Amino acid sequence: MSLAAKMIEEMEKNAELRRRFLKIILAEIALEPDIRMALANAIIREAATKTDLAELTKKIEGALEEKTSRIESSMVTKGEFKALNIKVETLEALITDYGKSIKDLNKLGDKLSSLESSMEELKESIKRVGELARENSNKIEEVKIGLEGKVSSVTESFEGKLASLKRPINIITVLSLTSLAAIAVLVLLFLAYIGVL
Repeated sequence: MSLAAKMIEEMEKNAELRRRFLKIILAEIALEPDIRMALANAIIREAATKTDLAELTKKIEGALEEKTSRIESSMVTKGEFKALNIKVETLEALITDYGKSIKDLNKLGDKLSSLESSMEELKESIKRVGELARENSNKIEEVKIGLEGKVSSVTESFEGKLASLKRPINIITVLSLTSLAAIAVLVLLFLAYIGVL
């Protein structure tokens, strides 16, 4: 083993010897202006400058602005909320109108087709609520799936009741069940939209 290798091995084992060796080397470096200058230049090259920090600050601010604008663009607006309220009020008015028209069996076919149209609007509203839910949270997505199942169940029940109108049944019972189901769906939709569910 060479003398240099033995010396390195000894310094690795002995901390005091290592410190003494470094003190000697550092004292020699301090006496040599060329070595001091080379060390200073190497350190300066690795240090961050004000320009580097300014560029980093601009990048961070740009990223924050981009994230903020993305968040703001995905938020539900007051206009969208008012539009949904108007649709709910329209559906409530239709349900009230159905309650009044139960006595008029001759116009029942027209009212039922109007209700089917309203159900399509309700399905479209549910789709919009679903889109908003995906943008805002997974919890609302779960509510949407539940509501679609309930609307599907109400639709199937309604279609079954409609098919059975050909047989003599109590028309008041059919319309009352349909109205209650529609009101329940509207209440669930509204609660899901405002975030209660």
